[in-house]
Amino acid sequence: MLSSHLTRASALLLGVAGFAFVFAAREMLALLAPGTPRTATWIGQLLGSALVGLACLNWFNRHTLLGGIYARAVVLANAMFYVVGALSVFGASAALMSTRPTAQGVAGVLGVFAACYAWLLFRGPLETDVASYRSTSGGES
Repeated sequence: MLSSHLTRASALLLGVAGFAFVFAAREMLALLAPGTPRTATWIGQLLGSALVGLACLNWFNRHTLLGGIYARAVVLANAMFYVVGALSVFGASAALMSTRPTAQGVAGVLGVFAACYAWLLFRGPLETDVASYRSTSGGES
């Protein structure tokens, strides 16, 4: 299923980023936002824990049919995170002179995921995903 691949990719991306922020918050903040005070490490760890939580949500729903009315809470949570994240990072990238290419790359990745989840939210699952889901769930309707 296409939505399954999207959910797995999202879970892996968020999980890697989340654990990086949880265990190396000071280094990640210094890399992405130079000048962040060392006492702000807890902000990075808090962000990391939220990313790990969203990654777990995605991983646990990797076999779920997503889109339209199916698993709307999962799709909406991801769409909101990626849309707000892409807009925030892209808006901040102009001020981050030393890390502008990195910030724009992060905004681009977030934007791609935002577009995919927004499409799933408003359009619904692909017909191939529905057929695949029905065949793997024992032919139930």
